[in-house]
Amino acid sequence: MFSQIRNIIKFIILVLGVFSITSPAKADEGIKSVISVSTKVVGITADFTGQELTIFGALSDIPKRISEEEQPFQVVVRIRGPKQDIIMRKKARIAGMWLNDAAENLSQMPSYFALLSHKAVNEIGTDIWRKKLGLGLDYGLIQETEFRKKKQGKIDLNSDFVQAYIRLKKNDGLFFENDTALRFLSPTVFRADIELPANVPVGIYRADLYVFDGEKLISSSFDSFSVSKAGLEKQITRFAIDYSLFYGIAAVFMAIFAGWLANYVMRS
Repeated sequence: MFSQIRNIIKFIILVLGVFSITSPAKADEGIKSVISVSTKVVGITADFTGQELTIFGALSDIPKRISEEEQPFQVVVRIRGPKQDIIMRKKARIAGMWLNDAAENLSQMPSYFALLSHKAVNEIGTDIWRKKLGLGLDYGLIQETEFRKKKQGKIDLNSDFVQAYIRLKKNDGLFFENDTALRFLSPTVFRADIELPANVPVGIYRADLYVFDGEKLISSSFDSFSVSKAGLEKQITRFAIDYSLFYGIAAVFMAIFAGWLANYVMRS
């Protein structure tokens, strides 16, 4: 209830801000847009099970002949998470056992990718624009990542390793497209709700808004938010990074103590 009221207040401020900072549209001025994420910092604690975010957006400086129409524009929001380097391994059956076989280093891979719209993305803009802006999972990977083999050229997007990475991310709820997530509250105001899963990666996230009028891109804007550890988890993580040697020693002693305690209980 509290969060809903807070989101409504932020939404009202957003809309008032858009229409107060912009002047009436002129012939040489374009339509303006603004996007805002309801929560700027998502804290991960021990009992974190995910969190819902609300994204608000509004358009201004719209000629009267256009604003009177019902949903005259096509809108899409792309959310990207921090990049990561990862090694993908393929298992093979060797001598009757499943063992790691081939491996691939994938660099600067997106850890999170979401595409929110009110209609099928392939019906928004043109294929050229979608490829240029990364509007779509395949296009987003082409635009945002550089797949490189060690001391070799680029990796094929259709390779087994890349496709396996995409499949795993989809299964974890970290890669997805939703063409019904975005809802218009009026012809020029919209909102979208997304659910961050419990396994959402830590880092900075960016939400990009793109507005199309037919096949033409007429406006864009962005906002950002962060996901970080909070509470005791944050302190432990920071200690492990800053004092890795002492952290390792403490972990060993804790494991020894746990083993001794378990043995003592069983003997009792």
